[in-house]
Amino acid sequence: MERKRILFVDDNKNLLEGLKRMLRGMRKSWKMRFAEGGEEALCILGGESFDIIVTDMRMPVMSGLELLEKVKVGYPHMARVILSGHTDQDQVLKSTCIAHQFLAKPSDVESLKACVLNLCDLQATLDSQVLKDLIADLSTLPSIPSAYQAIMEEISCEQGSLKRVGKIIEQDLSMTTKILHLVNSAFFGLPRKITNPSDAANLLGIDIIRSLVLAIGVFSQFKMTGMKHFSLDDLFAHGVLTGSHAMKIARAESLDKEMTDSICMAGLLHDLGKVVLAQNFQQQYDDLLGTVADGTAELAEIEKQVFGASHGEVGGYLLGLWGFPPKSCHSVVFHHDATRFADVEFGAVYAANFFAHQCCDDLGKGGQLSERDHAAITGLELLPKFEFWETICCRV
Repeated sequence: MERKRILFVDDNKNLLEGLKRMLRGMRKSWKMRFAEGGEEALCILGGESFDIIVTDMRMPVMSGLELLEKVKVGYPHMARVILSGHTDQDQVLKSTCIAHQFLAKPSDVESLKACVLNLCDLQATLDSQVLKDLIADLSTLPSIPSAYQAIMEEISCEQGSLKRVGKIIEQDLSMTTKILHLVNSAFFGLPRKITNPSDAANLLGIDIIRSLVLAIGVFSQFKMTGMKHFSLDDLFAHGVLTGSHAMKIARAESLDKEMTDSICMAGLLHDLGKVVLAQNFQQQYDDLLGTVADGTAELAEIEKQVFGASHGEVGGYLLGLWGFPPKSCHSVVFHHDATRFADVEFGAVYAANFFAHQCCDDLGKGGQLSERDHAAITGLELLPKFEFWETICCRV
């Protein structure tokens, strides 16, 4: 397997030398270069290709944020990580639209290695370089127009209510994803992962959210041009139902809180890739949805033929790039793959999505298990478990 290429940037030569020593054990897996400042980093990038860049924020001549802005334009395929103890809130918040992930400084080497390893593993989940570039360039996702207008009005008002802001965010898939991405970044240093958008809004506070929305523009409005078969409202309603089913399954399996939260979050966000595809290939994706029954593996297969990846792979890749837990990301990637049913977390999201489609005719035509999926689950000797979960989720 070809080694991943990582570029580390810091203006402090001693820190770079220390980083080299600490990461020496990764030389068989990574091809690493170390640049003393932004200008040297750009010179190196001009002659070599890299998969990931990790840079300090606070550097003279060219800040880490300025460097990543140039990288985003000139090398859009690269995963961008900013590493800093910089406490200027405005700069940190601005970095949320430039960097994919934020690591607090000082950061222990194991946390840094885990971040880079996850990004390396992530890049193997998506074959299409076009989609990798497209996803890496995303700093925000389009929201339901009514939700976008509502939050803009609420935030613009001096008497804006944090409770109302939280309610608006939790009714929109894109806002939910971005707010969870932000609150779980290392900048806030929370001891646990936050999976509820209202909780995330409360933790961020009204002033930070106002800055993110008005000054930085972390939310945008979805502008559909004649799409007949795609609805953000329906997509989010389906995600909420899937997340609810996933929680019932997790509780029935007596899973711990961390895994239960991971499953629920994956259930809520499992169709995020459809937003990316619909945003960037509107007419083409709408035509595809018009010919394929939603909620079936067939849709994922045709997406791969047309776009080079399924919506599960696209959504999982974006979530991984933004630092969501790897298990949640993989649950999103495999939510149409019944062969993964042996893994309880993957199986729960697969089943929750299937039941959500099965129970709501207006959201899709999931119907009965396909012959292939039935054979896969039966071969794993897990059909009784699937049927038990179905009684839990679909009982009236």
